Amino acid sequence: MFLLILLLTGQLLFLSCLGQMHGYQQVKCVDFLTQFQNDRYCAMVSFTGVSRSLSIYSWKGHLQFSANDQSFVNINNIRGLDSNSVVCNKLDDNNNNNNITQPFSIDNISIINSFSISIEGTLTISTEYTNSILDLICFKGDFAFFQWNNINYILSISNYRECPKLEFGDSCSEDTTVPPINSQTNFNINFNIKIIQQWTNGGKTFYIYSVSLINNGNDSIDYIEISKIGFNPIEYWNIIILENKNYGLPIWVSQLGSGKSHTFGFISTQYPLDFKVVTIHKVITTTTRTTSINYF
Repeated sequence: MFLLILLLTGQLLFLSCLGQMHGYQQVKCVDFLTQFQNDRYCAMVSFTGVSRSLSIYSWKGHLQFSANDQSFVNINNIRGLDSNSVVCNKLDDNNNNNNITQPFSIDNISIINSFSISIEGTLTISTEYTNSILDLICFKGDFAFFQWNNINYILSISNYRECPKLEFGDSCSEDTTVPPINSQTNFNINFNIKIIQQWTNGGKTFYIYSVSLINNGNDSIDYIEISKIGFNPIEYWNIIILENKNYGLPIWVSQLGSGKSHTFGFISTQYPLDFKVVTIHKVITTTTRTTSINYF
């Protein structure tokens, strides 16, 4: 019944997108996307589709608007889950295997490596196996429609000042707290770390980390550079990669005040971690002006 309702919902939305139902006004995609056009914000995108075989496909991730490219570009990999039967092997009261199935399995997350939406509504999707260029059909207010791999998708976008946690494909196990890492004394930066989830695949153990970067100095900072050596992220969010391949704060974090923190996350096979701060810019305010000073 649950899958039937989802299928009917998907088909109704599909028909509305084709103009066969009233109540939705089709608009130019530039009109739909302009409301999210701010390079100081993080845009969360989510799109879900239903195939003719009743399988459900759902994707979620973070985007940022690039003024140079006039496109929304993924900050990190877009995560995808699908409903192809996942056996839980739940035991009944007599310890018999009931072969209970769940709609999604976080051990089978799919990845979109490169994802972008031009302001005109051209959608480009690259995975490990395919590259696709698609056209969005956009509607006034809150959603757009596209077809990918013969599946009909509904897409929504929302803007945030900071990228929120995806809350998608999370583990139900308890977080594991890792001893905090203190940076070099002259930087006064601490890293409080939690392991959100871990799994083993192909003989390697993968960890999902949540890290709070805390400014314990007396001055605000508007720039920090963290060495890539010591944590080697495979996928990351709420941080950006710099030109020299180290990592820093995203553009929407204009300053990090004294005692304030910024939370970011990543997936890595490395444990334990070893964060090293390369440089910071302190914001020094006087009665006449505010100056950003480099510290190495």
